[in-house]
Amino acid sequence: MKRIFVIREINDCAREVTLTQKHGWNVETEASIKKMAHDLDISDRLPALLPVQGNGNNKQYIRFVLPP
Repeated sequence: MKRIFVIREINDCAREVTLTQKHGWNVETEASIKKMAHDLDISDRLPALLPVQGNGNNKQYIRFVLPP
């Protein structure tokens, strides 16, 4: 996961914040998580675990605190 934060001063009152975020998901990632779940004896939790690990729609809440 890569995050890029760009804060530019536009004028005395405004700020622009750009957040770009990407993550990768492939068969190797899924196989690794499934193996770990099997090793930990939690394979029954995979339907809930895989979406949280990146193979699903996830929400993030980020707070930006900018100077006045």
